[in-house]
Amino acid sequence: MSPRPHHDMASFRDPKKIREGRKRLIQELRLYYPWIILGTILITGSVAILLVSPQILKNMTNEIATPSRLGNGRIDLDYVSQLGIIMAILYGTSAILGFATGFIFTTIGEFFSRDLRTKIAKKINTLPLSYFDNVKTGDILSRVTNDVDSISESLRQAIS
Repeated sequence: MSPRPHHDMASFRDPKKIREGRKRLIQELRLYYPWIILGTILITGSVAILLVSPQILKNMTNEIATPSRLGNGRIDLDYVSQLGIIMAILYGTSAILGFATGFIFTTIGEFFSRDLRTKIAKKINTLPLSYFDNVKTGDILSRVTNDVDSISESLRQAIS
């Protein structure tokens, strides 16, 4: 059996190492800051629209429940229709902004994963051949694949 590099599990929980890893991750994400900012603005707009919508819905419901706006006891259908159109536009806009945000953040995650895999491949290509005599290729591939997938999934969840 070939010797494997020894990793102390306690070192993975070391707060200093966690901070260093987080700092490196944030540095690696610098390329994507403009997209992260755009996604944040879009999702903020989507949420703001969803916060305004209940007020419009309240006005619509009040007009239907107590038709006193015109003073003749009839429901102002033009007003209710206008509010309905405004609601449809707001919800549609919110949905589009939410979709765009999801697309941007998913794309960031995929590009980040690609860049990380490329950097890892370059690093592996610089390792001496003696390293591969001591470590199984399957172990290396498994570790790299699992680590990159874990980072990518965590990043996607954290950003979204």
